[in-house]
Amino acid sequence: PRSSRTIGLVPTLRRSARERGQRAGVSVDFESIGVDRRLPVDMESALFRITDEALAGFLARKPHRVSLGMDWGDSLVITLHAERAAVAVPESDLPPEGEALPPALAEMVADRRAQHAAALAAATTAATVKLPAKLARELEQRAATLGIDVSIDENGGSLRLVVPVDAPVEAGAPA
Repeated sequence: PRSSRTIGLVPTLRRSARERGQRAGVSVDFESIGVDRRLPVDMESALFRITDEALAGFLARKPHRVSLGMDWGDSLVITLHAERAAVAVPESDLPPEGEALPPALAEMVADRRAQHAAALAAATTAATVKLPAKLARELEQRAATLGIDVSIDENGGSLRLVVPVDAPVEAGAPA
Protein backbone atom coordinates (compact mmCIF):
# COMPACT_ATOMS: atom_id res chain seq x y z
CA PRO A 1 0.00 0.00 0.00
CA ARG A 2 0.94 3.57 -0.47
CA SER A 3 1.06 4.14 3.29
CA SER A 4 3.85 1.57 3.80
CA ARG A 5 5.97 3.49 1.29
CA THR A 6 5.20 6.80 2.91
CA ILE A 7 5.76 5.89 6.56
CA GLY A 8 7.59 2.57 6.33
CA LEU A 9 6.87 -1.09 6.87
CA VAL A 10 7.33 -1.13 10.66
CA PRO A 11 4.88 1.68 11.50
CA THR A 12 2.36 0.39 8.97
CA LEU A 13 2.45 -3.17 10.37
CA ARG A 14 2.38 -1.83 13.95
CA ARG A 15 -0.77 0.18 13.20
CA SER A 16 -2.43 -2.69 11.33
CA ALA A 17 -1.66 -5.14 14.16
CA ARG A 18 -3.10 -2.76 16.75
CA GLU A 19 -6.25 -2.03 14.74
CA ARG A 20 -6.92 -5.65 13.73
CA GLY A 21 -6.31 -6.80 17.30
CA GLN A 22 -8.72 -4.19 18.69
CA ARG A 23 -11.46 -5.22 16.25
CA ALA A 24 -10.95 -8.90 17.16
CA GLY A 25 -10.67 -8.19 20.90
CA VAL A 26 -7.20 -9.77 21.01
CA SER A 27 -4.03 -8.07 22.14
CA VAL A 28 -1.37 -8.31 19.44
CA ASP A 29 2.16 -7.96 20.81
CA PHE A 30 4.42 -6.19 18.30
CA GLU A 31 8.20 -5.97 18.49
CA SER A 32 10.77 -4.75 15.99
CA ILE A 33 14.42 -5.44 16.82
CA GLY A 34 17.28 -3.63 15.11
CA VAL A 35 17.33 -0.66 12.78
CA ASP A 36 14.52 -0.92 10.27
CA ARG A 37 15.41 -0.13 6.70
CA ARG A 38 13.42 0.85 3.66
CA LEU A 39 13.00 -1.92 1.13
CA PRO A 40 12.00 -1.65 -2.51
CA VAL A 41 8.37 -0.53 -2.77
CA ASP A 42 7.15 -3.82 -4.28
CA MET A 43 8.81 -5.82 -1.47
CA GLU A 44 7.39 -3.58 1.28
CA SER A 45 3.95 -3.80 -0.27
CA ALA A 46 4.11 -7.59 -0.61
CA LEU A 47 5.45 -8.06 2.93
CA PHE A 48 2.69 -5.88 4.32
CA ARG A 49 -0.01 -7.80 2.44
CA ILE A 50 1.36 -11.24 3.33
CA THR A 51 1.82 -10.38 7.00
CA ASP A 52 -1.50 -8.55 7.27
CA GLU A 53 -3.42 -11.41 5.64
CA ALA A 54 -1.74 -13.96 7.92
CA LEU A 55 -2.58 -11.80 10.95
CA ALA A 56 -6.23 -11.60 9.83
CA GLY A 57 -6.25 -15.38 9.27
CA PHE A 58 -4.95 -16.07 12.76
CA LEU A 59 -7.30 -13.54 14.40
CA ALA A 60 -10.32 -15.10 12.66
CA ARG A 61 -9.51 -18.31 14.57
CA LYS A 62 -10.11 -16.55 17.93
CA PRO A 63 -6.70 -16.91 19.59
CA HIS A 64 -6.03 -15.66 23.10
CA ARG A 65 -2.70 -14.13 22.14
CA VAL A 66 -0.86 -13.12 18.98
CA SER A 67 2.70 -11.88 18.60
CA LEU A 68 4.25 -10.21 15.57
CA GLY A 69 8.00 -9.74 15.53
CA MET A 70 10.43 -8.22 13.09
CA ASP A 71 14.17 -8.79 13.40
CA TRP A 72 16.36 -6.60 11.19
CA GLY A 73 19.65 -8.47 11.00
CA ASP A 74 21.47 -9.66 7.90
CA SER A 75 18.00 -10.67 6.72
CA LEU A 76 14.63 -9.35 7.81
CA VAL A 77 12.87 -12.09 9.77
CA ILE A 78 9.16 -11.61 10.38
CA THR A 79 7.48 -14.03 12.77
CA LEU A 80 3.81 -14.29 13.55
CA HIS A 81 2.57 -16.63 16.27
CA ALA A 82 -0.93 -17.26 17.61
CA GLU A 83 -2.06 -19.42 20.50
CA ARG A 84 -4.81 -20.13 22.96
CA ALA A 85 -4.32 -20.76 26.65
CA ALA A 86 -3.58 -24.43 27.17
CA VAL A 87 -6.06 -26.52 29.10
CA ALA A 88 -4.43 -28.01 32.18
CA VAL A 89 -4.23 -31.80 32.18
CA PRO A 90 -3.68 -33.22 35.66
CA GLU A 91 -0.56 -35.28 36.17
CA SER A 92 -1.16 -39.00 36.26
CA ASP A 93 -0.59 -40.77 39.57
CA LEU A 94 0.24 -44.08 37.98
CA PRO A 95 3.02 -46.39 39.08
CA PRO A 96 6.39 -45.86 37.36
CA GLU A 97 6.88 -47.50 33.98
CA GLY A 98 8.50 -50.91 34.15
CA GLU A 99 7.21 -51.65 37.66
CA ALA A 100 6.20 -55.30 38.03
CA LEU A 101 2.40 -55.48 38.26
CA PRO A 102 -0.13 -58.30 38.02
CA PRO A 103 -1.32 -58.67 34.39
CA ALA A 104 -4.83 -57.24 34.95
CA LEU A 105 -3.44 -54.20 36.82
CA ALA A 106 -0.70 -53.71 34.19
CA GLU A 107 -3.38 -53.64 31.47
CA MET A 108 -5.43 -51.08 33.42
CA VAL A 109 -2.34 -48.88 33.98
CA ALA A 110 -1.47 -49.08 30.27
CA ASP A 111 -5.02 -47.98 29.38
CA ARG A 112 -4.80 -45.03 31.78
CA ARG A 113 -1.41 -44.03 30.35
CA ALA A 114 -2.91 -44.04 26.85
CA GLN A 115 -5.88 -41.95 28.05
CA HIS A 116 -3.51 -39.45 29.68
CA ALA A 117 -1.39 -39.21 26.53
CA ALA A 118 -4.55 -38.64 24.46
CA ALA A 119 -5.69 -35.89 26.87
CA LEU A 120 -2.28 -34.18 26.57
CA ALA A 121 -2.42 -34.37 22.77
CA ALA A 122 -5.98 -32.97 22.73
CA ALA A 123 -4.94 -30.07 25.00
CA THR A 124 -2.01 -29.26 22.70
CA THR A 125 -4.26 -29.35 19.63
CA ALA A 126 -6.85 -27.11 21.32
CA ALA A 127 -4.15 -24.55 22.19
CA THR A 128 -2.87 -24.39 18.60
CA VAL A 129 -4.31 -21.70 16.36
CA LYS A 130 -3.82 -22.80 12.76
CA LEU A 131 -3.83 -20.65 9.70
CA PRO A 132 -6.52 -21.85 7.31
CA ALA A 133 -4.81 -24.30 4.91
CA LYS A 134 -5.89 -22.46 1.76
CA LEU A 135 -4.57 -19.14 3.10
CA ALA A 136 -1.29 -20.77 4.16
CA ARG A 137 -0.78 -22.18 0.63
CA GLU A 138 -1.58 -18.81 -0.98
CA LEU A 139 0.84 -16.96 1.29
CA GLU A 140 3.59 -19.52 0.66
CA GLN A 141 3.14 -19.24 -3.11
CA ARG A 142 3.09 -15.44 -3.10
CA ALA A 143 6.19 -15.24 -0.90
CA ALA A 144 8.05 -17.77 -3.05
CA THR A 145 7.51 -15.67 -6.19
CA LEU A 146 9.32 -12.79 -4.45
CA GLY A 147 12.24 -14.86 -3.15
CA ILE A 148 10.95 -14.73 0.42
CA ASP A 149 11.64 -17.88 2.43
CA VAL A 150 8.43 -18.79 4.22
CA SER A 151 7.82 -21.52 6.74
CA ILE A 152 4.76 -22.49 8.73
CA ASP A 153 5.40 -24.73 11.69
CA GLU A 154 4.01 -28.26 11.52
CA ASN A 155 1.14 -27.36 13.87
CA GLY A 156 0.30 -24.28 11.79
CA GLY A 157 0.47 -21.84 14.69
CA SER A 158 3.51 -19.86 13.52
CA LEU A 159 4.50 -18.18 10.28
CA ARG A 160 8.09 -17.14 9.57
CA LEU A 161 9.22 -15.00 6.65
CA VAL A 162 12.92 -14.49 5.87
CA VAL A 163 13.65 -11.65 3.48
CA PRO A 164 17.13 -11.02 2.07
CA VAL A 165 18.07 -7.40 2.84
CA ASP A 166 20.47 -5.72 0.44
CA ALA A 167 21.91 -2.25 0.87
CA PRO A 168 19.24 -0.01 2.42
CA VAL A 169 16.99 2.04 0.18
CA GLU A 170 16.67 5.53 1.63
CA ALA A 171 13.30 7.23 1.85
CA GLY A 172 12.56 8.98 -1.41
CA ALA A 173 15.30 7.14 -3.32
CA PRO A 174 14.26 5.10 -6.34
CA ALA A 175 13.79 1.43 -5.57
